[in-house]
Amino acid sequence: MVTAANFVPSQRMDELQTIEASSFAYRGMSCAHFLRTWHDTKPLDPNPVSETFMVVIPMQATPAHGGWLDGRRVEFPAHPAGSVGYLDWRQSWAADLQTPFETMNFFVPLSSFNELTDELGGHRIDSLSCPASLQADVDPHALGFAATMQPILSRPHEASALLADYLFGAVRLHLAVRYGGLRITERRRGGRLAGWQERRAKEIMLDDLGADVSIEAVAAACGLSGSQFERAFKTTTGMPPHRWRLSQRARRARELLDSTALSLAEIAQICGFADQSHLNRVFAGTHGVTPGAYRRMRGR
Repeated sequence: MVTAANFVPSQRMDELQTIEASSFAYRGMSCAHFLRTWHDTKPLDPNPVSETFMVVIPMQATPAHGGWLDGRRVEFPAHPAGSVGYLDWRQSWAADLQTPFETMNFFVPLSSFNELTDELGGHRIDSLSCPASLQADVDPHALGFAATMQPILSRPHEASALLADYLFGAVRLHLAVRYGGLRITERRRGGRLAGWQERRAKEIMLDDLGADVSIEAVAAACGLSGSQFERAFKTTTGMPPHRWRLSQRARRARELLDSTALSLAEIAQICGFADQSHLNRVFAGTHGVTPGAYRRMRGR
């Protein structure tokens, strides 16, 4: 499977950073940031042929330029910053872009789109309505995703892999709905989350209980606004997302108390509590006894 790390142009760049999705749910998706600040008469390298779409979001306006499609000369129109264009890598593309440029490129395997449409009961996506060979308008949502991903690429060791995966999920859903014709037909009944939305939200919130999770990021992965998601999640589960996640942290803490000899401070950190006192309060509220007393009762 081709990812951003496999497709690195031979030309020198000011910046060239890549990241891959770490979650199984978005396997195969990746992103690359390309920045070149000078003119170069050498065409960019052709892509490896693969069942992958490369979605290009210019971070600065890209002028009209030429290129090749399977060896045939083609022309690309100018694209404003924040627009979206894609190249279908089942064909061989090469851009003759001699001017400086900066783009954020998302690599989405067709298999990833297939998993999404199969889960939501939609038709499979074989193309997007934003080919790079056509003029495009600014897509503020795509620009926002790209801008949020940029600091993650710049400082990957400081960023949460979980946040990157949220963005990959949001990007895939946005592309599928806006450009792939996906219709989310399963309606929320009585203000409840659809089955796939509940599964996706819980999967994200349980993926790393020790990490900070943005409600907006989880909502975006479910195709909802933050306020819509909070209301629907409470209606579905009986508690707000934050309180539900606290209960899951307390459940995980109990599992660690049952199965390990870790200190309470270590358990608090692993489960995402602010400190041991926070663990004590939440655990007692959930289980009716403090974690220290619970451990003594269990004889550990």
